[in-house]
Amino acid sequence: MSDLSQRIAQLSPAQLEALRQRLKRKDAAPETADGKIAPRRLHSNVNPQSIAQQWLWNLDKLQPGNPAFNLPSPMRFLGQLDVVVLERVLNEIVRRHESLRTRFAAGTEGPVQIVEPAAHFELPVIDLSHLAADEREREARRLGNQDAEQPFDLSRAPLWRAQLLRLSETDHVLFFITHQTVFDAWSFVVLVKEIQDNYKAFAAGQPAPLPELPIQYADYAVRQREWLQGEVAERQLAYWKENLSGAPVLQLPAVRVRPPVQTFAGTRLSLQLGRELTDALIELARRQGVTLFMTLLAIYKVLLHLYSHQTDIVVGSPAINRKGDVENVMGFFVNTVAIRTDLSGNPRFCDYLKQIREATLAAFSHHDVPFERVVEELAPERNLSHPPLYQAAFASQNVRLHPFEVPGLKLDRMELDSCYSRFDISLMLVDSDDGIWGRMEYNTDLFAKQTMRRMVADLPGLMKGVCAAPEQRVRAMPMLTVEERRQISSGRR
Repeated sequence: MSDLSQRIAQLSPAQLEALRQRLKRKDAAPETADGKIAPRRLHSNVNPQSIAQQWLWNLDKLQPGNPAFNLPSPMRFLGQLDVVVLERVLNEIVRRHESLRTRFAAGTEGPVQIVEPAAHFELPVIDLSHLAADEREREARRLGNQDAEQPFDLSRAPLWRAQLLRLSETDHVLFFITHQTVFDAWSFVVLVKEIQDNYKAFAAGQPAPLPELPIQYADYAVRQREWLQGEVAERQLAYWKENLSGAPVLQLPAVRVRPPVQTFAGTRLSLQLGRELTDALIELARRQGVTLFMTLLAIYKVLLHLYSHQTDIVVGSPAINRKGDVENVMGFFVNTVAIRTDLSGNPRFCDYLKQIREATLAAFSHHDVPFERVVEELAPERNLSHPPLYQAAFASQNVRLHPFEVPGLKLDRMELDSCYSRFDISLMLVDSDDGIWGRMEYNTDLFAKQTMRRMVADLPGLMKGVCAAPEQRVRAMPMLTVEERRQISSGRR
């Protein structure tokens, strides 16, 4: 050791710093065989929040307990459900995923997430089987909506809750409600898969079948903050700062002046395109050398342009943001990319589609930087009346849930009426076996239902127009006929 000490003492300041950095990298994160940074295992239950968690934590300080960030995930089990087994399944999932045992607090060096030990959860069961069939259905939805609107206290774990409604011997509804800080849409996919695997094992008298997770969400949060200090993150940030600088506020025709603080009051309208129109859109995308997502985004942006008369339009879209070892971890991984394009000069739709393609590819190639960090860097003028940088959102999904393979049980989803609008307007489309279906959510404190119904009804006509003649100028695209507009205005559509 004395020889080593002497050698270290003879190093120059520059050599000492290089050695320190090498040791720091070696201690922080050993590389795996494929060059990927292996996760650092945590030695404490107190760790920094991820950037996205910190953003929601700060929003909660402004509007404590805002239910707009609740994620209801109702699941309907049809068949012979063993409630005791289901309760055991939920307890195993909570033990396995630290995010479901996490709460938040203010730390000495910034806000932190605290993982609590697993505690036994008793699944509440509400029996509605004594009610008439139509009445029990209404009561189930009422209870679900009521549960979805109950706020969470981010300082108290767990940030999820569940209750089971028994409608009959072969019909049960599980209301599983989480807060966005610990869950996202992909987490629901993980949840359903783990309910299936654990239920089958426990019902057969077998132990929990899933291996321990190699990484937990808090590990990811630590790794994310370390990555944000690197050169790749700086390059991605530079792209967003250049691309989104001076982004305008979308001004759709509103019936009221924006409230001084965003309200999140919302509702949704549904739409169904059908298989024929869906196939036409897929064929259009193929001919133009783009994806269906890009085609639908372009049409949505044209619709926003025709209603707002603005040419510079930014639309936000979710990026799953899961790679490798976090694919099966529950937590708030989803990120947002903001796609900015220009409709000035009344371009042909086919030319605008090329612009959409380039903008989308560029945006998703820089999606690793948390959107919340982008907002911090750009520091737009503080305005609590609307979301920063973009006010319209778009999501298009073609991911199918894996079949629920439990003997004697079928799993269905249940749509609740409870709805909050995190943006002025959002369009979500899903490509299913029966064709594209979706919904448009909008802020009811801004827009009249009549206006939004007209926008939803305009979409199929606009889609048919671009499929028939993609070389048309965007402002010449057909939407509704005069008679169709009159029917909407009179409430007959």
